[in-house]
Amino acid sequence: MLFRSRVRISYLFLLAVVLMICYQCRSHQNAELPREPISRWKNLSDTARYVGINTCKTCHSDVYETFIETGMGKSFGHATLNKTSGRFTSSTDIFDSSSGFHYHPYWKDSTLFIKEYKIKGSDTLLSRVEKIDYIVGSGHHTNSHILNRNGYLYQAPFTFYVQKGIWDLPPGFEKGYNSRFERALGLECISCHNAYPKFVEGSQNKFTKIPEGIDCERCHGPGSIHVQEKYAGAKVDIRHDTDFSIVNPS
Repeated sequence: MLFRSRVRISYLFLLAVVLMICYQCRSHQNAELPREPISRWKNLSDTARYVGINTCKTCHSDVYETFIETGMGKSFGHATLNKTSGRFTSSTDIFDSSSGFHYHPYWKDSTLFIKEYKIKGSDTLLSRVEKIDYIVGSGHHTNSHILNRNGYLYQAPFTFYVQKGIWDLPPGFEKGYNSRFERALGLECISCHNAYPKFVEGSQNKFTKIPEGIDCERCHGPGSIHVQEKYAGAKVDIRHDTDFSIVNPS
């Protein structure tokens, strides 16, 4: 009995020592953890709002004029003759061997159209024409094309590959995966290639506002607080101090 009592006491003593060491280690680790700093950047607040590139332009016109000529500035826009990098001829034809559909892009006055058709021998089995509303891509690599059906955006089945100088199906439309005019373009798609649009929550691909090109606030954050402070007369000498009303990535 005496031996068992001594063993039990030894176990309890050892357990107490282990618990004390663990507590001290944990206390030491917690003491070394830095506190989460409160951000000084005002426009990280949930009260900040996006104001759009044209508002930024009113004070930063020189930066605006150079930025809109960059790849980001040209990433997205209405389908116009100035926007396109494509080479259009009367014989331009994209053929999808998997589905048997042909695609012919063409301009009528200043409006871009795509004609889809299928032929058998000398007979036309199907013919369909869709108006193109937007061109996505800076023109450095590709121009892809989007149609707008009452706010619902879909990718059209033709792309101009700038570096190769050729027309072909878009990525993901090849090898039997041609979705024709039904590839829905959701928020992730549009906001990656463009400034932040106004998206209809609960929809798959409906938008109430489509910007034109990746803009200032994608890198600098929402500008409403910055604009309010400047209109109120707040000045910061950024040669010596930081203007915390707007994020400067540099």
